[in-house]
Amino acid sequence: MKILITGGAGFIGSNLCLSLAKDGHEIHIVDDCSTGKNWEEVKKIAHRSEKLNIASHVIPTRILCDLEIVFNLVGRTSHSGSMICPVLDAESNLMAPLKTLDWIKQFSPKAKIIYTGTRGQYGKILQNPVNESHPINPLDINGINKYAAEQQHILYHKYYGMKTFGLRLTNIFGPRHQMDTPDGVLNWFIGQALKKEPIRVADAYRDALFVDDCVEALKATMFLDDKYAGEVFNIGSGTTVSLEEYVKIIESFIPLNYTKLKEENKLEIGTYVADISKFKEASGWEPKCNLKESIKKTIDFYKGKI
Repeated sequence: MKILITGGAGFIGSNLCLSLAKDGHEIHIVDDCSTGKNWEEVKKIAHRSEKLNIASHVIPTRILCDLEIVFNLVGRTSHSGSMICPVLDAESNLMAPLKTLDWIKQFSPKAKIIYTGTRGQYGKILQNPVNESHPINPLDINGINKYAAEQQHILYHKYYGMKTFGLRLTNIFGPRHQMDTPDGVLNWFIGQALKKEPIRVADAYRDALFVDDCVEALKATMFLDDKYAGEVFNIGSGTTVSLEEYVKIIESFIPLNYTKLKEENKLEIGTYVADISKFKEASGWEPKCNLKESIKKTIDFYKGKI
């Protein structure tokens, strides 16, 4: 199939690109490389690759025509960064996905469009596990913009009949994540351990999902029945792990030092466990990766690179 991945050089986008290329699909990627660090790797296997900012440029028509699948992954993930630079976050997480969506309406209106949102859209968690009907009350600009972009995709389904699907992702970790900032706390801990830096661990729990499982969920969405168009789905492990336990697993592979914090960042939504039953029923997907083995794979990937 002819597939477009916006944000194709990012963490999830690059892993998805590599997996789809192995499956024999024709992959087209667009990324401005402002946060995505995997451009050189993915452009070698992409049929076409364009390095541009979607919010301020136009995707070439030769890429937009005759698409069958679009993974609209463009965006920034920093919660704190969205509060510091809210306009930049809106350009990346609101305008860029909308422009992509509108271009697809013009050039490939029959394509399936898969948009990735975030658990951060829910805001403070009222009860676990969290299903898709949990109240939406974002704590930061990032969560607001991601939710608005998701709703734009749903509206394009309702108004134009486009086949759009929304996936609300949990904490994803694994190879090819940027390691320069704390955005993506699970990878950040691994990076700190490899650099022999002290780790500060909040007394909190996360639904941690290895990127390979996330990629399989994205690929499963390609084959969802059209009756699910316009729907949103939680994607996660469906379980929880304390951040301290996560760090202790890292410690079983790398010597490290950590201290516990009494309070979390005020932008954190708290303990979150995704109810993934809706997506499992619709797609047959379920997470398969072992947490300890996945952490070991991530450590091995980054050894000698940071």
